[in-house]
Amino acid sequence: MFKIAVELGAVTHMLAAMNQIDEQTLFKLRSMCIDEVRHINGVINFEKAVRYQHEQ
Repeated sequence: MFKIAVELGAVTHMLAAMNQIDEQTLFKLRSMCIDEVRHINGVINFEKAVRYQHEQ
């Protein structure tokens, strides 16, 4: 778990440095992710996330 948390932290900081996301969008994203993780029992599928983002 520690190694995963370190990698997630690195990815999070890289994404934050590369993108300018306003507070409202960040709030909506976090809310969406909470609902999604609850619905899928924590099993995240990268391909589905890519498809979702391309639909937006």
